[in-house]
Amino acid sequence: MGLSLKYSIDDKAAREFLKRLGNVDTAPMFDEIGAYLDSEVALRFAQSIDWEGNPLQPSQRAEREGGKTLVDFGHLRDSYTHNVFADGSGVEHGSNSIYAAIHQFGGKTGRNLAVEMPIRAVMGINADDEAEIDGIVEDYYRAVMP
Repeated sequence: MGLSLKYSIDDKAAREFLKRLGNVDTAPMFDEIGAYLDSEVALRFAQSIDWEGNPLQPSQRAEREGGKTLVDFGHLRDSYTHNVFADGSGVEHGSNSIYAAIHQFGGKTGRNLAVEMPIRAVMGINADDEAEIDGIVEDYYRAVMP
């Protein structure tokens, strides 16, 4: 169990064009996109904000101990990573932590589902992320096109 976000680009026409020019490996581009998404999630944990830039609702533990919400030992924060599809056509970004989904989507948890966990969605793609990803794609295709 865990949580993942898949991001792919409908670049079929561009890929067909590039195939005519030679076999172009898009895996490095998607690896860069994945690394960017990893860094954005790490930044959101550090700033205690969600993917839209809103402050996370503080956890009882963080308030009690003066710590950061979602960061006690850092296991959840450190679990976010990415994987480029084997064929180089996209990237999967997410966490394999069993706790990731309940924090992302909120819901009932705990013994007898007695605790209502608020949504603390650190993973997502906002307008700034889209612009950065578009820039990565544009830079990549400019570099590989003659």
